Amino acid sequence: MSKNIIILYYSKSGNTELFAKRIFEIFRVFLLEKDINLEMMDAKEINYDKIKNADALIIGSPDYFSYPSGYIKIFFDEMRDFKKQIKDTPAFTFVTHGGGGKAAKYIDRLSKSIGLDLVSKCISVEEKDIGKKEEKKIKKALKEFNDILDLNLNL
Repeated sequence: MSKNIIILYYSKSGNTELFAKRIFEIFRVFLLEKDINLEMMDAKEINYDKIKNADALIIGSPDYFSYPSGYIKIFFDEMRDFKKQIKDTPAFTFVTHGGGGKAAKYIDRLSKSIGLDLVSKCISVEEKDIGKKEEKKIKKALKEFNDILDLNLNL
């Protein structure tokens, strides 16, 4: 049976989209030839049916004055009505910022409020500074997804 993993993000300047694409690339390497659908979804064009049926979620936002973007906040507001459907869905979050990164605690708190099972703390990256440290955190989250969803990946 096919598994579905969605990377939901909002990006105004392109930094958060860049990080979402990097996550996508890292995951894709390990998901090749597996029955797993990996999809990027812009928060301005959310398909809530796909979100409700996802086996895992990755949610990313820029840090705006120490809070997630409005589009991501709207996502969490809308998902409150579907808490039972997404309860315990494995997830992790990421935030891009220009030096603050305080939105990380809020995006994790919002994720928990709708019942998501966070497999790691929010991955916070300063603008385009995606380095080995961040990649290691992404791979660790992928390992958690692998264990929880029984994906049988060679990690």
